[in-house]
Amino acid sequence: MFRHYLTSALLTYRRAPFTTGLNVLALALGLACFLFAYALTRYYEMGDRGFANASRIYAVTQRVAMKSGFGIGNVPATSEPVAKYLRLDFPQLENVARATLGAITMEVPVVSGERKGFLHITSVDPEFVDIFDLPFTAGNRQQALREPHSVVLSEAVAEEFFGTRDVVGRRMLLSGSVEATVTGVVGKIPQPSHLSSASLGVVRPDVFASWDIFEALQRLALPIGSNGELPELWTSTAVITYVLLPADGSFTAAQLDAQLPAFATRHIPPEQSKGITIEFGLVPLSGVASQALEGGFLRDSAPLATVLLALGGLVLLIGCLNYANLATAQATGQTKTVGMRRVLGARPRQIATQYLIESALLAGVALVLALGALGLFFGVLKASTGLDLGLSLFAGARFWWLLAGLLLAVTVLAGSYPALILSRVRPMVALSTGRSRAGPRFVPTLLVGVQFAAASLLLTIILVMWAQNKAVRSAALDTASDPIVAIATRLDTAKLNHEMLRTALANDPHVKGVTTINQMPWDVGLNTWLVARSNEEGASQRTLILNTVGPGFFATTGMKLVAGRFLDATHGDDESGIFFRDKGPGRVFNVILDRSASAQLGFDAPQAAIDQVLYTPPLIGPARQLRVIGVVEDQSLHLLGLGTTANMYTQASAARDTPYALIRISGRDVAATLARIDALWNELSPDVPLKRRFVDELFEQSYEMLRNINAVFTGLALFACLIAVMGLIGMAIHVTGKRRHEIGVRKTLGGSTRQVFTMLLTDFSKPVLIANLIAWPLAFVVAQIYLSLFSDRVSLTPVPFVLSLAITLLIAWIAVGGQAWRAARVLPAQILRYE
Repeated sequence: MFRHYLTSALLTYRRAPFTTGLNVLALALGLACFLFAYALTRYYEMGDRGFANASRIYAVTQRVAMKSGFGIGNVPATSEPVAKYLRLDFPQLENVARATLGAITMEVPVVSGERKGFLHITSVDPEFVDIFDLPFTAGNRQQALREPHSVVLSEAVAEEFFGTRDVVGRRMLLSGSVEATVTGVVGKIPQPSHLSSASLGVVRPDVFASWDIFEALQRLALPIGSNGELPELWTSTAVITYVLLPADGSFTAAQLDAQLPAFATRHIPPEQSKGITIEFGLVPLSGVASQALEGGFLRDSAPLATVLLALGGLVLLIGCLNYANLATAQATGQTKTVGMRRVLGARPRQIATQYLIESALLAGVALVLALGALGLFFGVLKASTGLDLGLSLFAGARFWWLLAGLLLAVTVLAGSYPALILSRVRPMVALSTGRSRAGPRFVPTLLVGVQFAAASLLLTIILVMWAQNKAVRSAALDTASDPIVAIATRLDTAKLNHEMLRTALANDPHVKGVTTINQMPWDVGLNTWLVARSNEEGASQRTLILNTVGPGFFATTGMKLVAGRFLDATHGDDESGIFFRDKGPGRVFNVILDRSASAQLGFDAPQAAIDQVLYTPPLIGPARQLRVIGVVEDQSLHLLGLGTTANMYTQASAARDTPYALIRISGRDVAATLARIDALWNELSPDVPLKRRFVDELFEQSYEMLRNINAVFTGLALFACLIAVMGLIGMAIHVTGKRRHEIGVRKTLGGSTRQVFTMLLTDFSKPVLIANLIAWPLAFVVAQIYLSLFSDRVSLTPVPFVLSLAITLLIAWIAVGGQAWRAARVLPAQILRYE
């Protein structure tokens, strides 16, 4: 019996090779998209299994939510004091250790003899090597990071920086003032792991440093308390805190998690928890990488794995619907054969089984093609990025069960409807006319509409992403004619300040402006402050991004004044410092708002904000009073706003408040100007290497993650549109074939070729139009979620929705236009001569 089914299937494929090819290609594209999404999510689920204690290692998560709406998602990152108090409160834990995060990891200037460069320094507690069995290839594993001012290099960094792996005992000078000794070398950490130098790595394993080095580097940059200690700030998320549970199971993750709310209540100072909710949790080591992305970037959206699998499944569903539609249309020409089989005794179940087998065979071929294409793509991806997704796709019984489930699901989804229609064919009708209705007439239109609805959804989101990308670029510093160079080396590290740099460059006619800032443009970290218009209890607060800037900042960056005046070095009251340092009782600090901040604080117009007093809560030190002296146009230095889009500017009162320089140079002789800046730096600070970047380069670096997400959406949308177009082409062939008699009659009664062509094109356009209208509400919701990630966001206008409609209609017209035109030009005599 199976041989008969197989023979019938091959004959069906032979009779309609074009339709069969479209079906296989559509299913292969859908399967490839879904399997890619699965491989990517599975890759990070498999993370960190190479460590001996992996099943007992958990990372503490921290969630910060403010009444103003600003918040940090449930990320595997905590404030620095968490580890200290976990050790005190939970002696049952085998170990607790911290590591600075990849986003916070310091890239510091390093000098060793004649060698100079920049290295990413990840500081860790000494217990880190007890929790993680790092593959040491040199040095004493137990003592390496317990020695004061010690560093452990990866083999790659040792070879790159020193030219050899034999580096134990070498001395290094960090940031021009902190001495360190190399005490060990670590080999390659098995991937996938959250310990990675890749863009999705949470902790960089390039250089591990003892914790006292981190504290020493912090003291160079941050103000310390009166007792000589750095302040405990519980709202920050600068480190990842690991806990190692006991091997005997005497204290479990569930027990620890249940006690974390009380832990927060005991230790978070009341002044830091006022108006703020801080919650702690746990995530297993295998979930650290994905949780870092979902909590820190997507925050409260659906889990990334769910989003990726849903998108891949959406494209696969389009492929299945495409098959169902084309197979049903194709079946209308096979009803005479089916009728004959029914007359000869074939039961409906046997007819349905035959066409399900046809569907399964095509799904199997499509699956093989999809796996082959993914194998080639994964090879290219590994060569270019080092990401080996093949580890997660072609390993383990879980994968083969997935393939079996996919094959079954695609067979049922794609083949059930045409099998059902053909199994219900009435023999007498089929034998007398050679044709039978392929189910309700609205079903083919519905299936095409669903395909285009999914394609329209993805296309609309892509257009919103494109508009946001364009807006972010235009809202960035204007560097089209006169580029801005950002000095990434800290000025205080080089024993320089703004005045020294400005004076040294004053005689260069190609230098248009020099200023300083508290952090590099487009850095992922944000210094935010709660601000209210009243100091009364319960007053409405807003979260503003605090930018501490040096003299000449607004002139150098080209920001436009809307109302009031700029911060000015000649006004002593303009100097505030990064934490609004007090210089006497009742001090009022002068600040500048951007237009968004002015509006969010409730001022009707920028001018109304001038000379108004604002208030901050006592998060670090006492409460402050701020006087608004000016309002500027929105022009952010930050990519992701994490819930706030408003900026506030204050002028530095100390050189270390603004350690990074911005230099606007002429666009006419860039190379020579850069050479002069390099020579000047080497003259002023010969022992500290210079690292500089154009601001637009920094933007591209920070935008990499979003660009990758855009690329995934774009690829899925293109595949979805391609599959929908293939379905529409196949439908056009079958529908125009079925309507040849109708066309002949219309033309006999006086219908012109143009009228018939317009009629056919209109009929094919209706499901596309309806599909867009159905997709728009969901696209609107998804677009709003995406735009909420940005500090500067575009307004969601009807443009991307209308443009998506126009594009899908144009694609549909191109796809079916040729077939419709050929059908419209048919001579009536060719069709009706046998009537």
